[in-house]
Amino acid sequence: MHKNIFKNSFFLITGQVVSKIIAFLSYFVIARSFGPEGSGKILAAVAFISLFLAIIDWNLHLLITREIAKNKSITRAYFNKSLGFKFLLSLIMIPAVYISSYFLYSGEMRTVIQILTPAIILMNLSLLCSAVFRAFEKMEYDAFQMLFRSIVYLCLVALISIFKFPVILIAWAFLTSELFTFILSYAIYRIKFSDFSENKEVYISGIFKEAFPLGLAFFFANIYFYLGTVLISKLGSTYDAGLYGMAYRMVMAIVLVPNMINFAFFPVLTKLFHKNKEKVLSLYSNGLKTQLIIALPLAFGGTILGEKVMQIFGRDFGDAGIAFKILVWILLINTWTNLSNQLIIAINRQKTTIYIAFIAMVYNVFGNITFIPKYGIFGAAVIALTTEVLIFIMNSYVIRRFLGSFTRPEIIQFIKPLSAFFIFGIFLLIFKDINVFLASGLSGIIYVLAIFLTKTVSISDIKALIPKKSVY
Repeated sequence: MHKNIFKNSFFLITGQVVSKIIAFLSYFVIARSFGPEGSGKILAAVAFISLFLAIIDWNLHLLITREIAKNKSITRAYFNKSLGFKFLLSLIMIPAVYISSYFLYSGEMRTVIQILTPAIILMNLSLLCSAVFRAFEKMEYDAFQMLFRSIVYLCLVALISIFKFPVILIAWAFLTSELFTFILSYAIYRIKFSDFSENKEVYISGIFKEAFPLGLAFFFANIYFYLGTVLISKLGSTYDAGLYGMAYRMVMAIVLVPNMINFAFFPVLTKLFHKNKEKVLSLYSNGLKTQLIIALPLAFGGTILGEKVMQIFGRDFGDAGIAFKILVWILLINTWTNLSNQLIIAINRQKTTIYIAFIAMVYNVFGNITFIPKYGIFGAAVIALTTEVLIFIMNSYVIRRFLGSFTRPEIIQFIKPLSAFFIFGIFLLIFKDINVFLASGLSGIIYVLAIFLTKTVSISDIKALIPKKSVY
């Protein structure tokens, strides 16, 4: 079981790390070529479209992963019906976005939104393929898909930058990369996984009803994830949206890497809940500890080196440092929130997520409306972080209610990561005035050594996780 987690985490983390490095290069090129103004148009457009994404995305891929993991014979039926369902919903989403953008935006901004809308829909359709890959615990295909998407997009962005084409072609590059990625993902599904299914009719209307609360929760979540950027673009400017959006996008890009571990935990949590409920909470606490080890030094490092980190995108982006220093703490809270969400779904309590997301959305909307006009990107960053904290607190209450509290040993295990972090923090403060990459590298090496010195992770722990032979 733990060996499966190691193998799947390895592929997902490797794919995410490499693809995010490539994605970072894409954002770097866009920021350097078009500055906060041009970047703001792309980022604000993506945020605006994402407000409508719940029309097509009900987080159905999570439930499909759960159901196929339990019964591989339903793969083809679930995939085909879900794909058709999403296609019909896309016919509602596209006019909804286009009509809304007509009243709120004009000129190039409106055109960018119109191009990016089908691109984001294609990205969502690719999630269905990922759901199958994860259900079969074949995360290497998911990793390959991510790498392919990032490489195609980077190549197109680089060409646009070299020939100094207008920013609108960045939107076309995004659409092209998503189209090719969906074609590739669907081909892998057809070749590798569709034959596992039996040729029998499967009625899955129940899973759509079950997914509806998740869809509402996803709608509320998209409001508090993206409303800040949209409001900044309207109440401020696309320049300010570029500053905030690039800082927020960078944090979200980084946070996806540790969150891949959470996706690897999900199928195992689901199986444990049905076979050995007593071990579910123990595995969950280990997941929280793992995320603490990964995310805490990243968050602290971002706070200390905030302006230097954002100036990588260009001197003008240094003004985004104040927002980045706050947003970077989402790295820790969001990974914990994501893992707790995975557990809530695994124990079939996903309906509670709708109430949690609604409360978070209300808080976020009122907070953004109140703080953005007065404090700009700083106010938006504070509201974004405190929204994540609020969600994790509510998730923790739900988990404690249905699974109980952590045992004393499960709580004590969090002390060692904090000891290693304390050593890391001291050295980072010493190195903070040197080059940002050198400071990060030296502090990172010291942190790894501190992890072993404090026995947060031992060599035997790593050897125990490495599979001696194939688990398939």
